[in-house]
Amino acid sequence: MTPAFLAANTVSSLLAKSDFELEGYGRLTHPLVYDRDSDTLRPVAWEQAFARIGEILRGLQPDEVEFYTSGRASNEAAWLFQLFAREYGTNNFPDCSNMCHESTSVGLPQSIGIGKGTVSLDDFDQTELVISIGHNPGTNHPRMMGTLHELSRRGVPIIVFNPLRERALEEEQGNVLDHAFIAQHTQGFTAFADDLHATRWQDIEQESGLTRESLTQVAAAYAKSRATIVTYGMGITQHNKGTSNVRLIADLLLMRGNIGKPGAGICPLRGHSNVQGNRTVGISEKPSAAFLDSLQRVMGITPPRHHGHDAVKALEAMIAGDAKALICLGGNFAVAMPDHERAFPAMRGLELSVHVGTKLNRSHLLTAKETFILPCLGRTELDLQASGRQSITVEDSMSMVHASSGKLKPASPMLRSEPAIVAGLAKATLPASKVDWQYLVEDYDRIRDLIEQTIPGFEDYNQRIRHPGGFRMPLPPTERIWPTATGKAMFSVFKGVHENVVVEGEDVMRLVTLRSHDQYNTTIYAMDDRYRGVFGRRDVLFMNEQDMAAQGLEHGDRVDIHTALPDSELTLEDITVVAYGIAPGTVGAYYPEANVLVPLNYLDEESGTPSYKSVPVRLTLRSKEIRPLAGGR
Repeated sequence: MTPAFLAANTVSSLLAKSDFELEGYGRLTHPLVYDRDSDTLRPVAWEQAFARIGEILRGLQPDEVEFYTSGRASNEAAWLFQLFAREYGTNNFPDCSNMCHESTSVGLPQSIGIGKGTVSLDDFDQTELVISIGHNPGTNHPRMMGTLHELSRRGVPIIVFNPLRERALEEEQGNVLDHAFIAQHTQGFTAFADDLHATRWQDIEQESGLTRESLTQVAAAYAKSRATIVTYGMGITQHNKGTSNVRLIADLLLMRGNIGKPGAGICPLRGHSNVQGNRTVGISEKPSAAFLDSLQRVMGITPPRHHGHDAVKALEAMIAGDAKALICLGGNFAVAMPDHERAFPAMRGLELSVHVGTKLNRSHLLTAKETFILPCLGRTELDLQASGRQSITVEDSMSMVHASSGKLKPASPMLRSEPAIVAGLAKATLPASKVDWQYLVEDYDRIRDLIEQTIPGFEDYNQRIRHPGGFRMPLPPTERIWPTATGKAMFSVFKGVHENVVVEGEDVMRLVTLRSHDQYNTTIYAMDDRYRGVFGRRDVLFMNEQDMAAQGLEHGDRVDIHTALPDSELTLEDITVVAYGIAPGTVGAYYPEANVLVPLNYLDEESGTPSYKSVPVRLTLRSKEIRPLAGGR
């Protein structure tokens, strides 16, 4: 995406393009600034961009600035980013994890003392049962598909809970509780058991859409297995009771001692390559006192102690005019968020927006009073600093930290690495900084040395990442050590199975947003979804044939979708109905297009995660004029 291309295409014209088209324009090659007079993005010198951004930030109060992080950022870049923001004076860290697995980060510490999964790849070699809930590995976690295929070949049962029938996944009980484990390692089981016994089967069937018989069959398989892994995705976390969902999965595993032994455990499947690592190295709006103490001791700064903003609170502050600037270390913030009718104008109302990225996306084009786009190296590109070739590190969903080093020639000589860009922003904003930013980015080993000094678990960081495969972060529950307030794993008790928001009306459906096969988060690589039989388009609504008949709809009808919540008038227009194997009462539409139907305040109150997976909606017929359509059934 050259300066000549950008000079010939206004921001307004680029906004009219689809997300797929924007992705297809290719790599950013120069730092850019928005020119309001010509409505174009024009090249700007790096130091000029840094100087102007720093000048604006020095004129704002620190808590008027939001520091957003995408999970694609490395440990090194993320740690520098949080250091910059905290020396600047804020804990405002909206993060992509707030929109996906924050319910895991909030729920699991209450249950087992740590907000991460307990499973390693070796556990899959030893497991006797895998229960997969609320994710589609064929589309969203393709590397997991290879593991599941191998388990299937070994004859290991794989039980799937999913509102959509996913083609990639079609393929005597006695006393089954582990009483010794429960007695030694847990607390709260009696109240938990009493709560279960008080729950009626008819309520479970009504709320789940599953029969007692089918659930009993799953329970029998679970009782038979001596080692069970439960994997789950955003079909669990993106609900207004997402944290409760996560804790109940932990409860299920604790009942049979399936945490802290080979072949067993809880396995949240996250999306971005380093969404977990970013949180480990300090990207949190609610940092612990111990972490802030270590930053102050090691770095000599005085970090703020009050809590900051998560993603939803950041957007609310932008809407209210309380947030004046947004600094994005990657990502597509506005598009990933709910309620685009409010999110998009809020972006345009800012005094400053800064985006670090590799390709142009829609959030970049929602220009503030002043907007800068800073192009960075990709993970596969050669990163040369003063000390030579650099490597960066990430932490995967199984808490393995490993290094990678790019080899390819950068797409443009004007690109800079993410750590170098963060350092440039920090130097320009904080002329009296106590941190020698240039020294740190000359050799990323120096950054890792400081991570080691400020965060437990990174001992001998630089030495261990040079070993093949890297190293695993400490996970006390794998050794049956529980870092909870009681020192034991905690069972949970909730109000019942009727906690979902109920909207009266036989025509009310529950919308789940989902991703296509040729999509990664907000990035659309192609318009096909081959596993679901949809090709060349994304304006579709997956719907059960019984529900279609009840509402007088046919395969190919065009409808408008309306959010059916009080005080909400959100609509997605002109969507084509596709008959599909989806649970009765449920409809599915693609993310992020369907985010327009998710109210900003419809979220899990504990984690702040928007309820992308359970929005009450109504449908109105728009036209019986059928457009060419592939898909379904």
